[in-house]
Amino acid sequence: MTDGRPAQLSVYLEATSEKNDRLIASALADLANSKKRGKRKATVAVLCQMTGLSRNTIRGRGWALARLKAIKKKLKEGLEDESAEESGAADNEPTLDSLRDRILRVLEQNALLFDEVLSLQEIIADKDREIQELKSGKILSLIPPTGHILESGVVKGDRTGTGTKSVFGRMIRHNLAKGFPLLTTKKLHFKSIANELIWFLSGNTNVSWLNENGVTIWNEWATEDNELGPVYGKQWTAWPTKDGRTINQVDYVVDTLRKNPNSRRILFHGWNPEFLPDETISPQENAKQGRMALPPCHLLYQFYVAEGKLSSLLYIRSSDSFLGLPYNIASLALLTHMLAEQCDLVPHEIVVSLGDLHAYSNHMQQIHTQLQRDVRELPKLVIKRKPDSIYDYKFEDFEIVGYNPHPNIPAPIAV
Repeated sequence: MTDGRPAQLSVYLEATSEKNDRLIASALADLANSKKRGKRKATVAVLCQMTGLSRNTIRGRGWALARLKAIKKKLKEGLEDESAEESGAADNEPTLDSLRDRILRVLEQNALLFDEVLSLQEIIADKDREIQELKSGKILSLIPPTGHILESGVVKGDRTGTGTKSVFGRMIRHNLAKGFPLLTTKKLHFKSIANELIWFLSGNTNVSWLNENGVTIWNEWATEDNELGPVYGKQWTAWPTKDGRTINQVDYVVDTLRKNPNSRRILFHGWNPEFLPDETISPQENAKQGRMALPPCHLLYQFYVAEGKLSSLLYIRSSDSFLGLPYNIASLALLTHMLAEQCDLVPHEIVVSLGDLHAYSNHMQQIHTQLQRDVRELPKLVIKRKPDSIYDYKFEDFEIVGYNPHPNIPAPIAV
């Protein structure tokens, strides 16, 4: 690519087009000059013979056709261009240099238009794919964003030293009426997703409970005492204030959904600058010093109620497209179902807004494997009971029905 255009287009504009324009301009000048014209007629066919160019090349230049028409008209009237009488004299006929400059300006405008057309084609293709997937009841892509990273991503370094290809600012939407968004192109461990969310909501920051319930995804960053510092759940349920109190943001969300569902302030987040980790030391050292082992990636959740339906939006500042993103999407959907049940609402739509969306260099083969797989029908989520509060759910309360994924694709995690 060159300035957003295919390289071959730039070569064509700079070489072939300029050469052809000069040939056409010179031939037109000869046709306008009675001494050089001879018995030749002012037609496209003659212009093709004089330049060696095709009819399409000539006809593709409106300025050339207009000039040819003007010459033909004057010949029919028995008139000559002033330039034919005064060889080399200054007249109203544009010089080759001025004509060339004018042509280049037109070509530049066409190149900009070409860029816009390419961009619109990409947008239209994305929308067509989205419409087809929504009609078929399948989750909106999850695969195309990953493929898009491989095609258009920028190579960047990262905290782990692994290396990534990255894009910025993407969005995924899914209507929960179409099914529960558990990825089907590879098997996901729903038990880990559900138990992690239950753990977040408990305010716990020690991985011991997770390990006891079959979840080990946080072990790489924990201290020898299994501690992660004041990560997600701590900020969600016990945000510390300067006067020594704590704020339970989840309580606020549930209470507001019940009492003031039209509020535009129904949200919670985990980005507390006071406890963000020091990037110069390890996650474990940060946790030992009372900071987060890792800063929150999925950091802000906002909720929206319309006509008794609950929608959720999650902002993820840094998203591992292969390992993390599918878990985050399923977790958001599960939380939306839980909140809807607690607040007597209907789960409607989830929206995921992505900041730095990346694929790690050691996941490329796995991503290529995943891209070859077809997307299957989504499963359904069944919640077997309604507990007293959002904090009282257990894994056994959930059942995934009709989940028929492709096999899991193992991949190393970047620590």
